[in-house]
Amino acid sequence: MGVIFIGYGVHKKYSRRSYLLGDDEIMIRWGNVWSDKSSIIPLSRVQHVDQEQDMIAKRLGLSELTITTAGDDHYIVGLTEEDAVQLRRQIIELSKLVNEDAYYD
Repeated sequence: MGVIFIGYGVHKKYSRRSYLLGDDEIMIRWGNVWSDKSSIIPLSRVQHVDQEQDMIAKRLGLSELTITTAGDDHYIVGLTEEDAVQLRRQIIELSKLVNEDAYYD
């Protein structure tokens, strides 16, 4: 019975994870069986975006994006490698367009 409950909890945790990339912000939703949480990040506040993989995720072809702002780190997990690279490039390009007073090479 415990294995079924753990499997159900893991399924609900990852099924409630999502993101929505807009022109000037990104919304990240996550949660578990008991709660839902969301975070809206203005792209003008993004400092850098990292793509990370551990050994198990690399074998499964999955990646995690870490979006760093001045106040916190935000995570998007369970992305395929191609989706993570594409989303990372989109976030970087949109944050450059929004942040007009910053210097970029």
